[in-house]
Amino acid sequence: MRSRRSSFVVAAAAALLLALTGCQGAGSAPAADRPAECDGVSLTRVGYSPYTNSGGYFPFVEQGLNTVLEKCGIEVVTSDPDGESGKQVSGIENLVSAGAKAVIVCPTDPKAISPVASRLTDQDVLVIGLATDIPEADVTFNLDDHAFGELEGQSAGDWLAANRDGETPKVAILHQDSGGEPLIARHEGAVAGLDAVLGEGNWELVSEVEAYQEDTGNTQTSTILQAHPDLDLIIGLNDASALGAVSAIKASGRTPGEDVGIVTGGEDARILQYVIDGQVASTVGLFPVKQGEIIAKAILELASGAEVEREQIVPAELVTSENAQEILDSVG
Repeated sequence: MRSRRSSFVVAAAAALLLALTGCQGAGSAPAADRPAECDGVSLTRVGYSPYTNSGGYFPFVEQGLNTVLEKCGIEVVTSDPDGESGKQVSGIENLVSAGAKAVIVCPTDPKAISPVASRLTDQDVLVIGLATDIPEADVTFNLDDHAFGELEGQSAGDWLAANRDGETPKVAILHQDSGGEPLIARHEGAVAGLDAVLGEGNWELVSEVEAYQEDTGNTQTSTILQAHPDLDLIIGLNDASALGAVSAIKASGRTPGEDVGIVTGGEDARILQYVIDGQVASTVGLFPVKQGEIIAKAILELASGAEVEREQIVPAELVTSENAQEILDSVG
């Protein structure tokens, strides 16, 4: 087994600098333009298998990967499983068959990916886990999902305290518990954050439903509003679900940010604009372009024979109307 230890510090507080682009072949970088970090790296192709490549997060990670790797003449090839486990497994196998000697994976089903990752490491293919722990991976870049959820819950509590003072507000949560332990922890963190601000028993959780895509976020929010027309706030545990919630609230004749508060997590440009406009109270930023750059540099270190710390935590930051414009400007 390859050694995986050393210091590689995740520093994700820098501003995102480049606009979102699609996956492109890197081509061969001229030798004079190759950074020193490319030395000793024989990789020509890196595979990327996100949970889904829609929404704000995963395409931005891809952009960051390309920003670094294309300078070394390394092509990033993406296989989008669109949340389907079987499609992800076959897609990863196709990436490796096409010459990828390193694969970044955000599992749709960690149990299904575990034997695939084990087989790849036996074949000397580097496996990088993204946002979910893969025990067999060479390096994992994880969120502290409970802390992520707490940021959302605390922001929700602050909004309710400011806008529903003296009431017992009604809250709905659009979650993704099917994604396993990390996303269950995010869900639990949101509840803990609300309790921390408002006090346990001082708010009512009227609905908890699975909704992590824009269409399901819209459908579930419409159903919730019909059952609970006096709903005060929705927590979307990712930006796609919150986008669906915004459209459903508007379709019901209500005003998001006034009649129904919304907090979420993610950096979709539309969500950032809604934060600026006051339709969404806050989101949680993960600086995914910078994450992609850091992951790419870890791959280069591993490929050159250096040791890299195996478990790395990606920090999160609350985004409000005070800093949303700066982030929106940086993502184009």
